[in-house]
Amino acid sequence: MLRQNEIFDDTYQVIREIGRGGAGVVYLARHLRLQKYVVLKRIRSGSFDIQILRKEADILKNLHHPYLPQIYDFLERQGEVYTVMDYIEGIDLSKITQGSGDIEEKTIIKWFRELAEVLAYLHGQRKQILHTDIKPANIILTSEGNICLIDFNISLDGKGNSALAGLSQDFASPEQIDLARAIVEGRKTSLRLDARSDLYSAAATMYYLMVGVIPGTVAGNRSLSSYPELPYSPGLIAVVDKCMSKSRDQRYPSAKKLLSALDNLKKQDARYRRYQVFQALSWGISAAIAALGLFLIVKGSKRISMEKFQGIYSEYAKTVEWEKGSERILNDGLEILNNPAYKSNLEKSPLEKASILHAIGDYYACIKDYEGAQEYYRDCLDTAEEDDPNLSRYYMDYVVSLI
Repeated sequence: MLRQNEIFDDTYQVIREIGRGGAGVVYLARHLRLQKYVVLKRIRSGSFDIQILRKEADILKNLHHPYLPQIYDFLERQGEVYTVMDYIEGIDLSKITQGSGDIEEKTIIKWFRELAEVLAYLHGQRKQILHTDIKPANIILTSEGNICLIDFNISLDGKGNSALAGLSQDFASPEQIDLARAIVEGRKTSLRLDARSDLYSAAATMYYLMVGVIPGTVAGNRSLSSYPELPYSPGLIAVVDKCMSKSRDQRYPSAKKLLSALDNLKKQDARYRRYQVFQALSWGISAAIAALGLFLIVKGSKRISMEKFQGIYSEYAKTVEWEKGSERILNDGLEILNNPAYKSNLEKSPLEKASILHAIGDYYACIKDYEGAQEYYRDCLDTAEEDDPNLSRYYMDYVVSLI
């Protein structure tokens, strides 16, 4: 067990534990020479043969893909084994869905396609690499809006040691569950995992994002097509259902085939084309209404108030940028928030209001008043909207203040 602030291998300063699961414990650390955050993952004793694990870690170190964390090192200490990899800042996909149809189709397709791309890369290595633990919690949504697949429990031969260590039953394929059960019960089996097992888990993740229901909790894995009035095209629904077929012979044979299917949704699905036209018209109408509303506001009595507010906010943003930790950030921020003249402006500008609340939270964090920081970070999150580009950073700062 690593302790907070412990210097590990003369290189990594341990900050805190950030997670644990079937395969081990995960720590956030700082690389002292590179001055960057990394993740230390301690592999649970006895869960892997060390020589096999070293071989697998060396393979991972040579992987380079925009949707994968970079693996830096493989270390042994007092009989325990650690891997070192990039720390990916963002929100895992298990935290972003609330219910059926919450996420737009174009976003689902983007994430599904990125996941298929990285799987095609892994499966296409000279010696095929299976991830074996794809689930929403192991997919990070970065600040750029892309996904990053983390927490490898890799399998090079499909025999199942990693299938057991990294098993997440709610998102695992039927054959992976059968294989893990055979291993636990000590039964001999000729069953092997292959690329189609990862495709099942990838589709199960999309299922969860589209319906808001964990697949493993649905008797018999109820198909997407059986849900009435889902706001998704029949083509996309069919692709997910095909990947989640109980028989892997009925699934796509490879991630490349899945990519091809996703790329051809627009050509094959008339409803999707109508959906895109409808979306474009909706955006056009919304933009026209917004433009008309803005024109009326500018020409109306609130024009001067809004311009003044924007000017005050711009000056405040400069103060935040140039005078980090200054008490002026607190005083000027509270003055804007509590000024009755800006009340309606703040209500119409959630992005700016959230930014001010977060800046005040940062001030309190700088003076180590973490209760004060928590209060303003929480108000910031209550104010920020889902499309706020800084939302992931707001979540991270709030969690750090709680810790």
